[in-house]
Amino acid sequence: MGYAFVTFSHADEAKLCTMMAASNFYINMTAIDILPKGNLDHSELDKSYFMKKLQNESELTEQRQELRDAKAKLRGFEQNMDNELPDLKKLKEFRSIA
Repeated sequence: MGYAFVTFSHADEAKLCTMMAASNFYINMTAIDILPKGNLDHSELDKSYFMKKLQNESELTEQRQELRDAKAKLRGFEQNMDNELPDLKKLKEFRSIA
């Protein structure tokens, strides 16, 4: 008696293997039972759903990158805020003239 763990690169391959294993496999005239360890997400078997899910995830990644860029731009502005804003002396001079 022994145990073996088999992993697959895709969930549909694992599902196909467990469906084929409805009947026992035999190695050296010994019946081998296959028991799935994990749960299968059936949505991955639906190609159109899976492609839409990937598209949504890519859009989400792009939006996150835009947010990161905006955050970096804001940090840069905050660091250079003193240089960007007019000097108070110049503002007071302008008010006295005006």
